[in-house]
Amino acid sequence: MKKLALKTCLLLILLQTSIIINAQTWDLVGNTATGSEKLGTTTAIDLNVYTKQIQVVPNLSENGFNRVSQLNDQGIFFSDGKGALGANLEGALILAPWSNNNSPLVGGMRMDAFGNTEFHGTVRATKINVNAQWWSDFVFEKNYKLLSLLELQTFITEQKHLPNLPSEKEVLKNGIDIAEMQAKQLQKIEELTLYILELQKQIDALSERIKENGDGK
Repeated sequence: MKKLALKTCLLLILLQTSIIINAQTWDLVGNTATGSEKLGTTTAIDLNVYTKQIQVVPNLSENGFNRVSQLNDQGIFFSDGKGALGANLEGALILAPWSNNNSPLVGGMRMDAFGNTEFHGTVRATKINVNAQWWSDFVFEKNYKLLSLLELQTFITEQKHLPNLPSEKEVLKNGIDIAEMQAKQLQKIEELTLYILELQKQIDALSERIKENGDGK
């Protein structure tokens, strides 16, 4: 009897407020409640309510929901329900062990609304492939302007770091772009190679002069 009375009260409340939700359906991007709303004699309008949720999708099409999914992939998607048709607008997803003491030793992963992913902790892999935007073989082009050793020495004395590389202060503040840093480091290696080759030419020239002067016996 108590359950029946409770159900009756809830029904009366719904009738008094004249709000009717016909059904609730699920799609791949949002938890959707669809129906109509009536306020007094006002004409009914459609309701579309999307809620926060995480869904597992067993079968995806290529680029179905973002630019990384491929045909027949399985996926885990999250949404704050604030975007069009329930798409994610501002929400982020945390994947981490539960910790109640805010320990700095507990790591995890955070993915923001654009898919940018932040890790706290150690990432271990057998192979990492980073897409590069440029590479440094232009150093070996004939028109490449290589600083003289004197110019290089002056720059290092004044700036306390190599040209075209970030300073310690910048790295500690902003971190590094792995692909760009690899390219810049290779640029410095290639420049060093040119310096060595030039020094070898000078050594060979001095050796020839010594031989010509008869002092090399």
